[in-house]
Amino acid sequence: NLTNLKELNLRGNYLSITNVYMPIGNLKVLDVSCNGKNQPILVFQHSISNFTLACQSNHQLQINNQNFKESITTLIIKDLNYVPRIFLTEENDSRLVNELSELANIRILKVSIRSFSFFNKEFYNLKKLEILKIIINDYQEDKNYDYNLLERFIKGANEHLNIKTLKYFQMPRSNIPKALLKLRTVEVFHIHNCIIASEFEIIPKMIHLQYLSFSLCFFDINVESIILNIKTLKNIKFKNNIVPDDMDQRNIKIKLLKTTEI
Repeated sequence: NLTNLKELNLRGNYLSITNVYMPIGNLKVLDVSCNGKNQPILVFQHSISNFTLACQSNHQLQINNQNFKESITTLIIKDLNYVPRIFLTEENDSRLVNELSELANIRILKVSIRSFSFFNKEFYNLKKLEILKIIINDYQEDKNYDYNLLERFIKGANEHLNIKTLKYFQMPRSNIPKALLKLRTVEVFHIHNCIIASEFEIIPKMIHLQYLSFSLCFFDINVESIILNIKTLKNIKFKNNIVPDDMDQRNIKIKLLKTTEI
């Protein structure tokens, strides 16, 4: 009796079609990460609703059941060890986005990518997307080209989406992309493993930002005045960062909290 099953792990499944016959209406997490050449097609014989689907990043997502597609509210495109070779590439990311654009009820998306080309026009069909986590392995020969792709994505997201929470993790550590700081709808912004330099001065363009966190970041400048100039900001968190001698992280937080109390 698996009617109360909360998590189902089908990793390592090499079959081209996976039939799931058991009633699993209470399922919350389905992990279909696999090491085969093709992501399995999933066929569910019973209804299922509001759950998380996890799949491995270098396989195309294939789902042939419309009710199943509508039930997915969280999609995690996994990269188990952040190994460069299994990040999404230009060869397979467009196919994957075309598939995920049919998952109309996705609220949460976590994805590992090599290029911002992942966010093509099909991505804007995710009208209910609220939380986006980007892990980018940024070994780009032409960074200017990739930054142009990011500019295009941010413009489209501002016009078509309503992303409330943005989590950005960059590998290796390098400057946070300036365009990312123009995503106007974001209220919660987590920045991980980035270099914070002069481009950070435009963050007040995030006109709804209420919470900001930095972890494992390198601060090339003192950002106190920039942060205190974000009128909507209510709280901030610093963890394991490298900062200039004249930048007091604790003092910035205290000043911000005092400002919000007024």
